[in-house]
Amino acid sequence: MGISGIGWLIDFGVFTVLGLFGIPSWICNIISSLCGVTFVFFVSTRKTFEVSLKRLTLKQKYLVYVLFEIMVILVASRFVGLLDTTFKGLDIGLLQKFSAIAAKICVTPFTMFINFIFMKILTEKI
Repeated sequence: MGISGIGWLIDFGVFTVLGLFGIPSWICNIISSLCGVTFVFFVSTRKTFEVSLKRLTLKQKYLVYVLFEIMVILVASRFVGLLDTTFKGLDIGLLQKFSAIAAKICVTPFTMFINFIFMKILTEKI
């Protein structure tokens, strides 16, 4: 879980910095998530999972992983954007001010769980 945590810190850090430049939250999420998942893939295949090269090479697995992650990131980014808009509409001061960050935090547990399961299947079973 430590590797995923570091990946999330990379993701969250890039997301926050991009948000400071006024970039829409869903775009920040796409860019930051790609940074985080790339880090997690390469470190996890060396440290966490036992890599099986039965069918696909590591490069092929990375391509499959990135394609899967693009789908997950696009769906998650949509939810981040929707939650960001929803939180901005609430009459709760701090939640309005940090709506994008709150939205990212709400979506993160779901994406981390999905990513872990897919990574385990991809690296150990395929």
